Parts: sequence; structure tokens; C-alpha cells
Amino acid sequence: MATGIKRLLRIRWSSPTQGDGDMASIGMGEIVHAAGRGENITVIFINNAIYGHDRRADGPTTLPVR
Repeated sequence: MATGIKRLLRIRWSSPTQGDGDMASIGMGEIVHAAGRGENITVIFINNAIYGHDRRADGPTTLPVR
């Protein structure tokens, strides 16, 4: 999305936000490919340790309880 907005509006820099459920698991491939293309974006990573769509499931960055 950030790449598309950058190209549509012809801006030089974009700063999207992503949660841990998206960036640390589901959306990691998109970030890696954007970096490989040399896209000039800065991603703000919001880590709340849960998946936001159901508010109960542990996210990929949730620490185990001992």
C-alpha cells in the first residue's frame, strides 16, 4: 500500500504503520520484497503482542508465560 501511494502521489518517502501480527508474520514477505526493490519507506512497527482482529490471540512477538 505504501509503495502504491508513493507512486500514485509521486512523493519521495512514505511511512506506514504495521502491527506485530502483520509485520512479524503475515506481512513479512511484503517488507522483504519492498526492501529488495530499494523502496524508500520507513515502517513504524507497533508491538502490542496480540492479533488486533480478535484481541485475544497471542501475536508472533508474545513472550511465553513461565
